[in-house]
Amino acid sequence: MPEDQNGVSLFGRTLDLMEGDPMEEIFALNLGDFISEYFISDELATKIGKDIRSKSEKLSSQLKELISIYSLDNTLRVLGFNSKEEYVIYNAIAKTMTQILDTDICHIYLTKEFAREFQNSDKDLPLVGTSLDFDYNIYDKDLGYKLSGRNIVVSAYKTIKPVEVENIAECKNFKPIKELDEDKVKSFLAVPMHNNANLVGVVVIENYKPKRIKRAYLKLLESIAGLFGTSLSLQKSIDSTQELLEDESVSVPELQHKRAELTALIGDLGDHQQAFVEKLVRAVDEKGQYKVAHSQNVAKLSRKICNQLHLNEKTTDLIYYAGLLQNIGRITLPESLFASDKKHTKEELGKIQKNPKVGV
Repeated sequence: MPEDQNGVSLFGRTLDLMEGDPMEEIFALNLGDFISEYFISDELATKIGKDIRSKSEKLSSQLKELISIYSLDNTLRVLGFNSKEEYVIYNAIAKTMTQILDTDICHIYLTKEFAREFQNSDKDLPLVGTSLDFDYNIYDKDLGYKLSGRNIVVSAYKTIKPVEVENIAECKNFKPIKELDEDKVKSFLAVPMHNNANLVGVVVIENYKPKRIKRAYLKLLESIAGLFGTSLSLQKSIDSTQELLEDESVSVPELQHKRAELTALIGDLGDHQQAFVEKLVRAVDEKGQYKVAHSQNVAKLSRKICNQLHLNEKTTDLIYYAGLLQNIGRITLPESLFASDKKHTKEELGKIQKNPKVGV
């Protein structure tokens, strides 16, 4: 947990305390019983009690509202899934990442703490998502890694650093999982998913030929991993908040602490989302073989036009990001389509023409 220079938890410095309510600060310091017994009259105690109940109801309402917006269960419900089908989402993400990064295979491993539907797994890092298609339920195989093992994935997890092997034949710690056809793999990249508070898992990228991931794609993958780490940490905090709200004896300081924790994670999530968009844009330009920062230039020009038209800040920001993402459909196309000046086949041209639809 982050601390300020005085060693006090930043999560403990809530908005209400900073608004200058000394009574809240006293109770937050656990001095409430001592003060009320010796210094506070019955009339003041009654007033404080009503104020505390009012604050408790207000905080509970705020927390419920945050949960309604950011809960994974609510998100999945909107998408037509229930929580038992989370792996479908992870599979879709893994398949999309192979297109974005122009690689052959992607696997997603989470710790059991964050893999909500894999609590009975025998592995410390169970497989929760894959870009591969199977004729059977891959999750019945209980694939994954023990943290006591020595291999690339565990090394990335424990060091909290990406581990890339361009030629797997030269790596002694590669132990292929046969069910995932890893005996055919030639290059391997493992990137840990984490944020400031939690280490949540590892995303793995594989290729069937020796290949080094381009720097723009690696930066994008690291950004995705950070986004994953923060999103899942936020979900864990939401789960504990729901449990807290069901406790009738919960105190105001506990609710304040939880609100501060949630808002801090939501702020971090916003930062990661912005960084993700920026890295995604660079990867789009890389894949499109642009020699300049095309998308960034479009966005900057869009902002200048907005300023010239005296549009408000919110509209300007929206148009700026639209400028950044105007070519986003290209990210799912293979790099080979843009790598030469040769005339495209009818099939290739069809893929390129779908660019705007894919972008939407």
